[in-house]
Amino acid sequence: MAEALVSLLIEHFGSMALERIEGEVRLVKGVDEDVANLKTNLEDIQAVLEGAEQKQLNDASLKRWLDKLNNAAHNMDDVLDEWNTAILEFKIKKEEEAENNASSSNKKTTFLIDETKVQGRDEDKSLLISKLLSESSDDGRRIDIIPIVGMGGLGKTTLAQLAYNDETIKTHFDKRIWVCVSDPFEEVKIAKAIIEGLGSSGPSSVELNALVRCIHESVEGKKFLLVLDDVLLEDYSRWETVHVALQNGAIGSTILVTTRKQEVSIMMGAATHQISL
Repeated sequence: MAEALVSLLIEHFGSMALERIEGEVRLVKGVDEDVANLKTNLEDIQAVLEGAEQKQLNDASLKRWLDKLNNAAHNMDDVLDEWNTAILEFKIKKEEEAENNASSSNKKTTFLIDETKVQGRDEDKSLLISKLLSESSDDGRRIDIIPIVGMGGLGKTTLAQLAYNDETIKTHFDKRIWVCVSDPFEEVKIAKAIIEGLGSSGPSSVELNALVRCIHESVEGKKFLLVLDDVLLEDYSRWETVHVALQNGAIGSTILVTTRKQEVSIMMGAATHQISL
């Protein structure tokens, strides 16, 4: 009975371990030999237990096999610890690479335009550029906010890129910053992206208060164009801290927002200035 129970546990645990090891550990270099040894040990233990069931070994013999099983289990623990550590390091490395690639992609976004979506946008582009060049605000705002609102795939980002890369816009603004927002809205990440776009070194601290102070100082006296691409946030309290810091920019500074949601335009208090696609 005892042998049967142990055999069942080993068969179940062994199959689970081998499935994980053979399926996932291929992603990690340097553990192939350990994994092969572990697999052999497990197979040996399973064979021994099968023999024990058939021969009905006495207690002393069974104890020896169980001792061997115990040693193999300890070996398994050691290898799995190394495996888990290697997997964790692998995932961290991949996440860092993904963040770096995303950062590079964000910078490239402002220069790559889908030509198939440009056709028929001349009128929209002219209207948007006209709004961006206008420094008078009918609601007394220091910083204008212009939303581009429309369903996904209608060319909101493309239209923003056309205006952002226009030579007139380049000369009109002292600084141009492009930030891909998406969901979730992460204040710290967005603040850091704005600081990077402004060309500032940024504070040593990554706390939001330190970052917004840096933004406040960096935009002082500068007329900037900030594009926030693909905003989904509807909660003004999450946006307010960064928004207030940007108010230190020169009159004529503008925040251009692309969004799929009318609620975002309303939240930012800019529904009357929006361009709808």
